Amino acid sequence: MADELAELQILLLGDERTGPDPGGAYRYCAQLAGRDAKFAALAGVFAAQGVGRVADWNAALDFLTQAAIMGDRAARRQLAALGARKEERVVSGEAGGEQLWRRVRAEIDIDLMLTPPGAQLIAESPSIRVIKGFASPQVSAWLVRAAQNRLQDGMVNDAATGQVRVHQMRTAKYAPLNILMKDVATLAMQERAARATGILLAQHEPPNVISYQPGQQFEPHYDFVDPTVAHFQMELMLQGQRIATIVTYLNDDFDGAETAFPRLNWKFRGSLGDAIVFYNVTPDGKPDPRTLHAGLPPTRGRKWVLSQWLRDRAQPVL
Repeated sequence: MADELAELQILLLGDERTGPDPGGAYRYCAQLAGRDAKFAALAGVFAAQGVGRVADWNAALDFLTQAAIMGDRAARRQLAALGARKEERVVSGEAGGEQLWRRVRAEIDIDLMLTPPGAQLIAESPSIRVIKGFASPQVSAWLVRAAQNRLQDGMVNDAATGQVRVHQMRTAKYAPLNILMKDVATLAMQERAARATGILLAQHEPPNVISYQPGQQFEPHYDFVDPTVAHFQMELMLQGQRIATIVTYLNDDFDGAETAFPRLNWKFRGSLGDAIVFYNVTPDGKPDPRTLHAGLPPTRGRKWVLSQWLRDRAQPVL
């Protein structure tokens, strides 16, 4: 499988000999899906995100179901989460049988799965909204479970050097979910974010699941890319500005750990599945310094969130 993944990555991103070929990547993945559950699940990701083909959620769920029938436990747990199933053996992925997993897939309401609840207006300027129940308990639990073995040291975009590097201001751990690491459940959350903001999924950076242990934090910072910093000019030219951020609370069995806005004298502490949406720029696209914010440390327990940055233009397939 390692050789096939390496070939798939070349097709997705290109190498020194050739440029990216998203269509070829999708076809290669779909071809391998018939004999390898991992590639069936990846084909579902490509179908949901529209990599090398028109985005199609029915096709995405069909590929995921194919992987589940082939015995992939992660695919089974995703289907159970997306279908809000509660039966223990279904939720755990232990239950087998083609008929069962086809039934779980058939009972998933795609529009309900992808449509977020209404938002509560907190402030007009800067624009801040809260969406209660943005993530279901089942999808929240899946995202935490999927990220646990992928956590790494937090990184920051260093204005002094232009490098992305480990920095003491960010001690929380994170699991980046790029195209080969994400799954259909994650993409369902991205599509909900797209519908909540009107910012297309193609304009989203790869999301991150972030873990805060007691004492771990992300000190006050901005999410916008500062156009006055010379090192950031190339990033702005290629990827555009980070215009909005969505932070979804994936659990609530902890104390403290609010998302704090010191210049607004306001903090947000979500319950399980709640999300905060804030815009990092003013309506005319200028960075808004009032959006300075921090991820405060828990005083008890462990905080898990899904963090999503949304840009003003389409992003590379990453």
